[in-house]
Amino acid sequence: MGRKKGIGFFGLRWTVWLPSLAASFSPTPGSHMVDRRQGRCARQPVSSCRSPATKPSSSSHPALLDILLPTKFVELGHLRKPQAHSLSSRHAHSLALALKGSPREQLDETGTMPRDKSNPTTKKRSSEHAAQTGLKTGNVRVKGENFYRDAKSAKRVNLLSGKSSKAIRDKDGKILQAAEFQSSEVTPGRVQPDRRWFGNTRVISQTALDHFRENLKDKVKDPYAVVLKQNKLPMSLLTDAVRGANKQDLTTTEPFSDTFGTKAQRKRPRLDVGSINELASKVATHQAKVAADAVQAEKDQRLSEIRDADGSLAPEILAAQEEEKQLSNVPQDYILSAGTSKRIWGELYKVIDSSDVLLHVLDARDPMGTRCESVEAYLAKEKRGKKVVYVLNKVDLVPGWVAARWVKVLSKTHPTIAFHASINNSFGKGSLIQLLRQFSTLYSDKKQISVGFIGYPNVGKSSIINTLKKKAVCKTAPIPGETKVWQYITLMRRIYLIDCPGIVPPSARDTESQKVLKGIVRVEHLSDPASHIQFLLDRVRKEYLVRTYGVQEWTGAEDFLTQLARKGGKLLKGGEADYRTVATMVINDWIRGKIPFYVPPPEAPAPSSSTSKSLKPSKLSGPSSSATMFKSQLDDEGNTVRKVPGVQQPLHQIVHSTKFLPDDIVMNQEDERPRAAASGKRPAGKKRTRAIDVVSSDEESDGGRPAKEKRMTTNKKKATNYYTHANVKNKSRRGGPVKDQAARKAAIAGGSSSAPAPKGHAGTSKKRAGGSARRTRALNLAHATRTRSPTQTTSHALVARQMSSTRSVKQQQPQEDTSVGPMYRFERTLPSLPVPTLEETAERYLASIRPYHTAQEPSASSEPLESWAKSEQAVKDFVQSPLVNELQQRLQKRAQEKDSWLSEWWNETAYFGWRGPVVPGVNYYYAHKDDRSRRTGPARAAGLLRALLYFRRLCNTQQLEPEMARKTPLCMSSYKYLFNATRLPTSPSDTAKIYDPETHNHIVVVRKNKFYEVPVVDEKGEWLSEKELEVLFKQVVDAAGSEADPHPVGALTAADRDTWTQARTNLIQHDAQNEKLLERIESAIIVVSLDSNSPYTREEHSWGLWVGDGKDRWFDKHQLIVFENGKSGFNGEHSCMDGTPTSRLNDWLLRSLDHGKIDLGSSTPRSASALPKITPLAFNLPESVKSAISSSISAHESTMSKHDLAVLEYAGYGKDQIKQYKTSPDSYAQLVMGLAYYKMEGKVAPTYESAQTRKYKLGRTEVIRSTSPEALEWYKAMEDPKRSSTECVELFRKAAAKHIKLAGEAADGRGVDRHLFGLKKVLKEGENLPALYQDPTFAQSGNWILSTSQLSSEYFAGWGYGEVVDEGYGLAYAVNNRTLRFTITSMNRGKHNNVHAFRHYLEQACNEVREMMEKGGAVPSADKAKL
Repeated sequence: MGRKKGIGFFGLRWTVWLPSLAASFSPTPGSHMVDRRQGRCARQPVSSCRSPATKPSSSSHPALLDILLPTKFVELGHLRKPQAHSLSSRHAHSLALALKGSPREQLDETGTMPRDKSNPTTKKRSSEHAAQTGLKTGNVRVKGENFYRDAKSAKRVNLLSGKSSKAIRDKDGKILQAAEFQSSEVTPGRVQPDRRWFGNTRVISQTALDHFRENLKDKVKDPYAVVLKQNKLPMSLLTDAVRGANKQDLTTTEPFSDTFGTKAQRKRPRLDVGSINELASKVATHQAKVAADAVQAEKDQRLSEIRDADGSLAPEILAAQEEEKQLSNVPQDYILSAGTSKRIWGELYKVIDSSDVLLHVLDARDPMGTRCESVEAYLAKEKRGKKVVYVLNKVDLVPGWVAARWVKVLSKTHPTIAFHASINNSFGKGSLIQLLRQFSTLYSDKKQISVGFIGYPNVGKSSIINTLKKKAVCKTAPIPGETKVWQYITLMRRIYLIDCPGIVPPSARDTESQKVLKGIVRVEHLSDPASHIQFLLDRVRKEYLVRTYGVQEWTGAEDFLTQLARKGGKLLKGGEADYRTVATMVINDWIRGKIPFYVPPPEAPAPSSSTSKSLKPSKLSGPSSSATMFKSQLDDEGNTVRKVPGVQQPLHQIVHSTKFLPDDIVMNQEDERPRAAASGKRPAGKKRTRAIDVVSSDEESDGGRPAKEKRMTTNKKKATNYYTHANVKNKSRRGGPVKDQAARKAAIAGGSSSAPAPKGHAGTSKKRAGGSARRTRALNLAHATRTRSPTQTTSHALVARQMSSTRSVKQQQPQEDTSVGPMYRFERTLPSLPVPTLEETAERYLASIRPYHTAQEPSASSEPLESWAKSEQAVKDFVQSPLVNELQQRLQKRAQEKDSWLSEWWNETAYFGWRGPVVPGVNYYYAHKDDRSRRTGPARAAGLLRALLYFRRLCNTQQLEPEMARKTPLCMSSYKYLFNATRLPTSPSDTAKIYDPETHNHIVVVRKNKFYEVPVVDEKGEWLSEKELEVLFKQVVDAAGSEADPHPVGALTAADRDTWTQARTNLIQHDAQNEKLLERIESAIIVVSLDSNSPYTREEHSWGLWVGDGKDRWFDKHQLIVFENGKSGFNGEHSCMDGTPTSRLNDWLLRSLDHGKIDLGSSTPRSASALPKITPLAFNLPESVKSAISSSISAHESTMSKHDLAVLEYAGYGKDQIKQYKTSPDSYAQLVMGLAYYKMEGKVAPTYESAQTRKYKLGRTEVIRSTSPEALEWYKAMEDPKRSSTECVELFRKAAAKHIKLAGEAADGRGVDRHLFGLKKVLKEGENLPALYQDPTFAQSGNWILSTSQLSSEYFAGWGYGEVVDEGYGLAYAVNNRTLRFTITSMNRGKHNNVHAFRHYLEQACNEVREMMEKGGAVPSADKAKL
């Protein structure tokens, strides 16, 4: 068994997987290694994860395997991340070919590949192929191919030919030079142990294992129960046998000291037999038992081990034939092997592996005959997590009572749906859609579910899919075998369908005639279709054949065909009947349902009132076939479990296309009477009308939301310029009546619970600003921040708010300056950042640290602890200290002399002075929503770049409108760093540089770690069109090829800043050309990374945008990242600007492309010769830089291996619902995140939330300390079962009002952290640090466990950044209209302290807060209509 790549033990990635590798390592008996990522037992054999059709075969070269295994491939291929000397994919492929007996051979002296003449079969096939096609495949030359061997290929040829495996000896036979891989000094071929193997595993006790098995064993086997989130459960442990259970302990029989050593005693062995004959009999019995076990084991492995020589039959067919001793050299009709080939079974296994739910389609005329029992057994044994539902298709071809009885019988095994496939006149369509919706609801942890269709050929799988889609999306025909390969079809947003070719499971019971009448073959291809007519005549009632063909009497099949041929004129020359044609016609009529037939269902069992379990299927599929599978009830504690609507089918309303005799359609008392009573319809026999399913909607449900009434509009429109006003105005709907404004001010100023919360208050939207004052005490105070975004309707409501009545001087509105462009017209008149008073800061600081001096238990008192007095005294001493007052005066003086007293310090401390790597600590990312019209990387990149050129022109010409927070303009000075700017690695701190945009009209594209300069204008200075840019991007892809640069210079930008600074200096000193290449990269408009990967999940997409592999990126500049499948995003460089400008840029790009508001240029690109040329940027690297690159890659991989990322897309509700609670969406989200952490850790966390201060000159950010005493009281109440929902709602209101007040103060520049940071910065050398900074609570409150920030855009699929401290979490969230999205990043610290655990508690908190609001009366009643 060998394969190049795969998942080995414990879910690790192995370069080479060989049997001896598994033998060299095994877990300790009694312990169980659980792979939590893969959701299966680590000791589970690899073969059990693969289908029988895809199981790798054993090597045909054991000798070569033994030579290669110990020294090179096993020892070097064990690591999770292959080292530089590990086996490459090309070499692994060559090895695989060698082990399989590859036809790749030495080329002869003429440069051609000779034929293999040693094998007569191969020689014969080659000759026949040459005779038929005229092609001699052994002598084919490819034009332009290099036939000369390089060193590697020559070495391989010598290895295969045996030249390198022969030792050089002298005349006496003494080895002068040992052969390759033959040395007496060779080390044992074993895998070096590594602790990283066990990073994703844990050990559980036997008691825990037994408890897990007992609780889930019955649930997994129940077809009417769904085990949710199975990927988080080790499902393989349910059947994992304990190793060594029957192994005898020798030490208990004979002690070691009595058998070996100096005191060994030689005595007769203890035997439990009395004679030689008895011993011989016992040995014979034991040998017989061993032989029987071996035979049984061989049978168990037959399906996966047996192989057909020519590949015409599947292993299952051969196993069944061999077991029945039917294997013969006489071939059967070749067409009868349809649906049994390895390729078809391979398609089946792919569908099974890709599906969450499997619809087993049966023919209602013969359900048991078209039931794939072997596939069901395989699913029950190997794929227990797959839910199976029977779809009884073609119910229009059988009487109603037959369909009802079969539904009842089959429902005892799996849920069953009756169905009639027809695009225009179907039955069961709505029921099936509703059932699939139930599954999509239950699998809520998945973005979508996949539903696979399996079954015999010609049972109607593709027709059912066409019926569900109401159009022909799958090719169908009334003949079998029309579907050749599996195919994906989108039914709705959360449900995907997978069509599978028909398969024929092995069955020794089926004769050839039975297979033909099941419709598994095309009758036209049968060698003798007339031989199956007699079997047909025996199965069909004579009345139906007389009515169909008009033949009254016949003596046999030949007579029947003769009469039918003469009647229809199907005669050959001489008047002989054309038996083949007539037989083909009859069998086709049978398959297409023109001949009435059905297999009678078994008699219904007598009803029993004592056994409730036996009544369960009848209840689910009884008279009305109610398939209400997942109906929720009250649990043991009286809590209401989520209720999923059921599915009902009126089977009595099926319109039958086949006419049966009266005795076949006679009403069954048990099946028909309850149905008529339940449905209220007229009894059978009366005139019927076409039934419509109870659930017949084709549209996806919106979760039961009431339809939003359309707002009244007028034809009056205000003239606006799309390009300059897009995403600028804050469209907050906070306004409202004057009385609401007064109530809002009272609630915010006083924090009283009696005053209602601000009505419809707009939430804050923040963006990460950065950095990572990461592991030092000084930088913890100077924490990199996130800023609020103006790109949404609720963006800056809090930024410009004048909230405090204590402010003595009212800020004047900035005045416009008409001497500059619109973009900077308010810059000169913006106010400067104020300096808060010491008393204000001390009061707010005391309130922010109060939660850390309060008992955290839910039932504990709210009074402060004894430690509170010490911190309170430290704050009083701080305010009264003469030194601190002197520091305050120095800070005020600095504020008078500079535009911003904070800007220079903050940029230096939080960003440029940071010497660690910028990823994952500083940079951030945005994930774009998919563009359906641009599905490839070059096309997506071209559209984004074309739109970016328009935004860049607006910035360069100063025509872009300034951002506004309501009516307050924001500082736009940071926009100059959007384009043609870079961060430069220098010592002791970095710097920023801006290049002239007029002379630098190019971008830099990264592909496969290689850099290319791509111009965006032609020689006339005109922009290239979108199609022309796409052509250039495709040229870059072609030029980069498939091999990545082994020395990626971009990896240096992911290293720590000192390493990158020194490497950049060495690079420039080594070659002057390198400095020019660096200048071309740093002066580019933007960097575009054409990533060759294709992420699909949210986590994969986010991870690729955040850090990628750290190689084909340039993290010192803003960069657009586009993947192979068209997914895209943005990675922002954080040192020069906060997230607001970049979020506005990305929202503008996506919105412009979506609305078609920009000119994309000519749709017909110019020829390649007329377009500008791309220029590769190839560096001349010294050895010191190559070494730095290698160390940077290793350091980056080591750092990111400790990190994890998870995304929670909570679809329960969003901003629309939160506003109905009369709560700020941002405050709501902050309290939910705080509650989640409290539920997980049992205490509150220091929480960082950023508020931008850009309404001041050079403003950046301030901290909102979201953890307040009011929030702690609410957390405790939520975890205290004695507190009522009404009381919890009241405490929630107080906490939300407090948060709004803190947000307003921070937006006004009157927060705590920036002021304390400034006082510390003006401290002179030799002056003592005030005692407040040495208080442990000060360090605790600034250790940001939760670093939170909000940014919402309808065109973003997510965004995120890294955590701030090692034990913390990065929480980037978005409050959308109907969803809440949280991106969680953190370092892996254990089972209960990781991103996945936090995501679980976040989802739980969202549900509990909504339940609290509903039970506590927070949802307002609907207003009455006004006339």
